This record gives sequence, structure tokens and C-alpha cells, in this order.
Amino acid sequence: MTDPMHTYETALAVPRLAVTRDLSLAMLTSPGCQTQLFARWLLRFSAHSVTLTRELEHRDCVKSAVAEGIHAIDRWLVDHLHSHADIASLLDAQLLASARRYVFLHEDTAAGSEPRCRAAIQYEFAQLWLGIGPDLLHNCDRTFGADARYHAAITEQVDLAGKHFPIKRRYVTDSLNEACTLLPAMIDTGQQALALYSAFLAECLRLADADLDVPTRWS
Repeated sequence: MTDPMHTYETALAVPRLAVTRDLSLAMLTSPGCQTQLFARWLLRFSAHSVTLTRELEHRDCVKSAVAEGIHAIDRWLVDHLHSHADIASLLDAQLLASARRYVFLHEDTAAGSEPRCRAAIQYEFAQLWLGIGPDLLHNCDRTFGADARYHAAITEQVDLAGKHFPIKRRYVTDSLNEACTLLPAMIDTGQQALALYSAFLAECLRLADADLDVPTRWS
């Protein structure tokens, strides 16, 4: 009998590779990524991730390290590009369209007929971040230097991924072993999670690119 977890991993291998080769993620993880664009993306990502976390975890507080990082990036933009973000507006902004679709996937899966498939969402989140995290941290160093404040939002995601990866992998494995009929739904949920979360990263990049055309204050 075929190992259902092996079948799951095989089904997700191509989508995972496609996501990392997508133009947006390939640009962000490239050692040649333009520093100005990377800084704006990181500010966008840091702020919009706060809103996403608020929706997913129903908590309003911003971790102090992430908040400090957001303000540090803003000061870097002022010093290097004379460009100032309206951070309050960024943090108070509604969910990006891509982030809302990602939240809907969490909610629909949790309320659906196979709530165990939510583990696939968290497992693919961990897979993605463990893959792209080192390159993003390298670009943080290349752009800002070794100052850990700038790395806070990326480090938070990588640490979370490292913590969740073995737990969620075990949960997906156990769920599939207990009910092999769950496999199609688990694969579909994992593929959706990859596509939707990578779309969120890409939307942050598109907004950051548009910010390059605004010379002073933007939100």
C-alpha cells in the first residue's frame, strides 16, 4: 500500500517549486533584488502581516520587535530615499484582497467537512518559510546590515515555521494514516494554501513597487 504522506508530498512538490520560481518570490529572494524595492516590500509585508495575524489569531497587539522593525525600516527609507510611510494607516488598513482569501481558506476549512485539513495550510506555510526565509534574511543583511530590528518580521515567520513544521507534518501524517480518504482534500487544501499565501507576498511586492512612484508620504 502506498504511503499516503508520500503521495501528499509528491502531489505538493511541483506546486511548491512553482511558487518559489514565481517572478515575485524569485525577485525577493534573489541576491540581486533592488535594495529600495526590498525595503519597501519588507515594510509593506511587516505591516500587512500584522493585520493578517490579527484576523487569524484574533489579537490586536503588535509584537514589540515587529513594531520596532517597522519604524526602523521607515527611518531607513527617510534617510536613504527621503520617502516616509504613513505607518498608522498601514497598520490600520483593511486586509489586502489576497490576505482575505487566505483567511477565508482557514475559516472555510475549519468550518467544513474536513477541519483536519487546516493542518495542511499550516504545514505548507512552514514549508514555504523554511525555504525562502534564509534568502530573505540574506537580503535583509544586504540591505540594512546586521541590525536585528530590520529582520524582526522575517525572523518571526521563520521561527514560527521551524516550530510548526514537525508538529504539523506529524498531524498531517497521522490524519492521512487514520483516514486515507482524506488525501484528496488534504492535497487540495495544501495547494490552495501555497497559492494564496504566495499571492499575499506578491501583492505586498506590487504595492511596494507602486510606492516607488510616490516621492513623499504613502499608505
